[in-house]
Amino acid sequence: MVELAIVMGVIAIVSAIAFPSFMGMIGNAQIRSVGESFRNGLQLARAEAVTRNQQVRFKLNADNSWEVGCVTVVGDIDGDGVENCPAIITQKSGKEGSSSSIVVTREGSDNVIFNSFGTQASVAGQLRELNIDNPSMSASIVRKIQVFLPAGGGTVRMCEPAITEPTDPRKC
Repeated sequence: MVELAIVMGVIAIVSAIAFPSFMGMIGNAQIRSVGESFRNGLQLARAEAVTRNQQVRFKLNADNSWEVGCVTVVGDIDGDGVENCPAIITQKSGKEGSSSSIVVTREGSDNVIFNSFGTQASVAGQLRELNIDNPSMSASIVRKIQVFLPAGGGTVRMCEPAITEPTDPRKC
């Protein structure tokens, strides 16, 4: 019986020590999940623009949900019963896979348009950057994520602003 009490005490102490680290890992995974969702949505919009040979928009909504759709809706011209370029191709809820404490700030407008070559259409004020953070986490353990689109190109990059090592591929 004494051995059982000692084992339970050791488990309680180890759990108390590991819990904050575990919570930091969960919070950082949620930040990364939101960043990857935005990056995947942007890459999908680019691929759809090339595939459909049309301008396609990635739009970020106020609740951090997003949608990908054609700028100019093209109806069913080939007779298969499906619009060739619909207003909404796909969308994702803002709460899917993330916590309510995740904060997303953006630079530029709430959307970006890709042309049929897979590059950004020359429209002023498009979305340039998304910064993802979890302010409820301690500043010493949070790993902020940044998703950005270099001007004029079609690439989408995700990085960590806190990384300073020049050879680290996660560096912004």
